Amino acid sequence: MTRIVKSLAMAAAVLTAGVASASYPIYSTSFEAPTYTAGNSINGVDGWNVPGGTVTVTANGGGTNAQDGSQYVTLSAGSTLQRTISNTDDVNLIWVQGYFRGTGSSVTLANANYTDTNASAIVHFSQQNGIEMENGNGLGAAGTPVGSGVALNPTTWYKITIQLNFTPDGNNHKTWKLWVDNARVPSSGTQTFGFRNDSVTKLNGFQNLAQSQSLFDDFRVIKPILGDANGDGLVDSADLIRLLSYVSGGVPDIIVKTDSDIDADGDVDAMDVDHLTMIIMGEM
Repeated sequence: MTRIVKSLAMAAAVLTAGVASASYPIYSTSFEAPTYTAGNSINGVDGWNVPGGTVTVTANGGGTNAQDGSQYVTLSAGSTLQRTISNTDDVNLIWVQGYFRGTGSSVTLANANYTDTNASAIVHFSQQNGIEMENGNGLGAAGTPVGSGVALNPTTWYKITIQLNFTPDGNNHKTWKLWVDNARVPSSGTQTFGFRNDSVTKLNGFQNLAQSQSLFDDFRVIKPILGDANGDGLVDSADLIRLLSYVSGGVPDIIVKTDSDIDADGDVDAMDVDHLTMIIMGEM
């Protein structure tokens, strides 16, 4: 069983094992109409469940705008939001991304006492320490808190991107990485974290636990597709056009940037254009 825990105001996002082949994206939503109705509970909508508290679809207004579109989700203090995520059995590298906003937890990660022994990655939002990550020991017990260096502003949406790697490294540990607003954290940009429990193998669900009111928007679970420079799930001539624009102008999203870095040298440049051309022509 695979679990990811992400917290906003003591929130936790839990992801567990799935079945069948992965589509693209595996799951994605920005909580917009007509599927989601502003002012209504999200419970029972598009597979979402609210086991406790109140989670409401909220429209722009009162000085707060959605990260994407005109609606987002508001979690009241003490609420729980969860959804099953399937179609991941054959995917060993998975991206999980969402936008979070709120005041953060009144306690630090060291004192948060997450009890889930089957977790993979833990990201915690603290009023005192900002965004924190747990470097897991793989044994199921709490790992070592690591600061991201990113402080919290309750009026700011934070883009949280997690890359889960279910293939054990040279030390037989499963690993994960974190980006905040497309920047690798901590600021050194090189640290890879361990799963809390190395026995977790698949992604299956999402759960968000909120201690105080928090906002959530534009959530997606994605499998990597090398060469997919425009993020549409395909590798074709449209990607070549987009990749050419990235070489001179930069890449807007870390997931797309990673898919565009075909030679895996850390940069998106002319060599990647050459490699993508070869892929499209069937020479790679």
